[in-house]
Amino acid sequence: SHTVHEMIENLRQNSRELFLLWIISSFRAMVYVILGSFLPMLMIARGSSFAVSAYFLSATLFAGMVGLFIGGHLSDIYGRRRIMAITMLASSPLLYAFLHTNGILSTVFIMVGTSALSSTIPVNIILAQRATPKLAGMASSLVMGVSFMMGALVAPPFGALADSIGIETAMN
Repeated sequence: SHTVHEMIENLRQNSRELFLLWIISSFRAMVYVILGSFLPMLMIARGSSFAVSAYFLSATLFAGMVGLFIGGHLSDIYGRRRIMAITMLASSPLLYAFLHTNGILSTVFIMVGTSALSSTIPVNIILAQRATPKLAGMASSLVMGVSFMMGALVAPPFGALADSIGIETAMN
């Protein structure tokens, strides 16, 4: 059992790394929430039916789940920081390419981009737990829980932006 003082001191000693992990996780959560919330509207604006947009969202979220498994496995082989950097850097151009292509190519870009984006989740959790091994549960909760909250907070302003400038422009 840790005293409150011991917990605060342990977190303070590792605050820089935890803060960086939280920032990375927050940006990922923001993009993931925007995709999950607004992708169907984008697809409908592009002429898809409600059913097709729902299938597309399901396939995208499935690709994200696959990314969870792949990211953890690849980080065990090639290193956590390397996989975190590669997948975070790769996800942005892949998701941007989705917005500027059509058909199967567009589908491939969003599925690979979402997979890359979500592959950082297990890596982020492990890095947070290793930064503060005495408080592994608390560290992962701080990094992941607060970042998911940040992701949820971005949805309403993004929706307002999409209302004012259009979903396609807002997604760009």
